[in-house]
Amino acid sequence: MSADKLKLKHAVFEALLSQKKAEFEKISKYQQDQLESINEADLDKSEMIESQTENMMREMRTESQSLDHLKEEVNFLEDYKSFKNREKVGPSCIVKTSIGNFVVAVPEHEFTVEGEKFTGISTKSPIYEALEGKTEGDSISFNGQEVKISQVV
Repeated sequence: MSADKLKLKHAVFEALLSQKKAEFEKISKYQQDQLESINEADLDKSEMIESQTENMMREMRTESQSLDHLKEEVNFLEDYKSFKNREKVGPSCIVKTSIGNFVVAVPEHEFTVEGEKFTGISTKSPIYEALEGKTEGDSISFNGQEVKISQVV
């Protein structure tokens, strides 16, 4: 495998990690700002109507679950060290196809690295399940269309 392909793979994983860290920091800061604005005296459980503070606390509990999941994704990407060649589609690979380029790691909206667009997918995604174990040159049927695999890194 050429060094250029491995360099691109490394850059893609670094970009994905950077995006996930930025998202984590943004949500963490928002949550911290919300905590600072809560007035403890407003948390009167005897009120029949939910106060604005109680509503904010409920939202923060929900966001905390998202934050925990996001931290797991960041940890996964930080622990990723294997930039070796992959012949078959599997975890921690890049798959270039006729419908787009995928990074098998964690879900993420489309992002661009070195002029190429990539989408992060997990091993639980339907497209991954269809691609798993396939090699360059293979085709799959996904959502009623033929998808050709042009490269696995």
